[in-house]
Amino acid sequence: MAQRDKAPAVSYDMDIEFTMPEVITLPNGMKLMVVGDGEDDVNKLSIYVPGGCYEESSPLLAEITASAIFEGNAKQDAVTVAEQLDYLGTLRQQSSFDHRCGIVLSSLNSSFAKTCDILLQSLSTPTFPNRQVEVITHSMASYVRNQLKRVRTLAENEMYRIYYGPEHPFSRSATGESVKAITCEDAKQFHHYFYSAKDTVITLAGHITDDELKTLEQTLGQWQTPVANCPLLEDIVPHRTNKKIGVITQSDAVQSAIKIRVQTPPRPHPDYLPIRILVMALGGYFGSRLMKNIREEKGLTYGISATLSGRNYEGHIDIDTECATAYTWQVIDEVKREMERLQNEPIGNYELFIVKQHMMSTLAKILDTPFSRAEYASNVFTNGFSPDYYNAQVHTIRTITPSILQEMAVSYLNPDDMIVTIAGNIEL
Repeated sequence: MAQRDKAPAVSYDMDIEFTMPEVITLPNGMKLMVVGDGEDDVNKLSIYVPGGCYEESSPLLAEITASAIFEGNAKQDAVTVAEQLDYLGTLRQQSSFDHRCGIVLSSLNSSFAKTCDILLQSLSTPTFPNRQVEVITHSMASYVRNQLKRVRTLAENEMYRIYYGPEHPFSRSATGESVKAITCEDAKQFHHYFYSAKDTVITLAGHITDDELKTLEQTLGQWQTPVANCPLLEDIVPHRTNKKIGVITQSDAVQSAIKIRVQTPPRPHPDYLPIRILVMALGGYFGSRLMKNIREEKGLTYGISATLSGRNYEGHIDIDTECATAYTWQVIDEVKREMERLQNEPIGNYELFIVKQHMMSTLAKILDTPFSRAEYASNVFTNGFSPDYYNAQVHTIRTITPSILQEMAVSYLNPDDMIVTIAGNIEL
């Protein structure tokens, strides 16, 4: 009989481990990783081509190019491609990273061969018709204009300018006008410069059999290109400006958006994973300190979050929220107070247990499906993860102590190091 007055025993000591997929080399040198133990006859093909935010001459050019390759090729016009993908039930999306652009096609196994053939023709012989590229850029320009009306976007863009410095690729902000100015020739040139089979990586996830692998060899494995005509650019370390606070005044805004950033060591640094646990306690989940204090106890905001982001050359903590204009400075003061509390007082054992439980559960979810495991594996070449990053997280979570977290807070959560950007109906 269930004892409803007694909580069930819980433990974060889960036996979880992530194994990187084996890398297969296709006939043309393209690298392929397969996570093929799905039960349903569906698959997700993710192809990561060279050329991302660093390499584009104008913001969003990489993503627009990835979309425009499906607007007609040497064998099919744009209407035919769209109709065939729709008939096959193939879903498509694209996104850009630092040095790559990802194109994802989800389809049934029964339509995989035809989907791959369309993708091959789109990658190898795109025609970039002027009218279709204009449709893409006008649609994207409309999206950008709408985003620039949001105070959250304005605060984020200002943070990029202050933190990375004016010359960094991440400091360039897209506008409606800059996106509309991208032409079919720009997309054609970007494709010519960077799309290279040799430097492209694929992940395939789902219920994968020898038939799907043979299809890849006969389609994408036959994509022949020369070495990329332009090399990928080197990463650039942020060159921060001297500003510690930036305010973007938006007179018609009903709320203020607040973004706070603190620099940390880069991802390969031994302190990076302990900092990740510290940030989770600070603002990484619904029961975090920032949420309890600023949302639940004081009612200053509907939500506030803290995240840790890292590359091989830099890392940073971001704290994001929106609040009524009158609460803006109070919210910032409360963030400082919570940072100082983590420096001055060790985290209690029960709170640390909850944080560990949450983080282990989140990691366990990644192992649930072949799609999530393949997406995680792709981080190795899109975001520079170490192949052992997952298992290193598990080990760090299991072994972390309150004293180590307090040391991390003393080293990396100094309120004097904060960069703050605010967008809203407010002035300094």
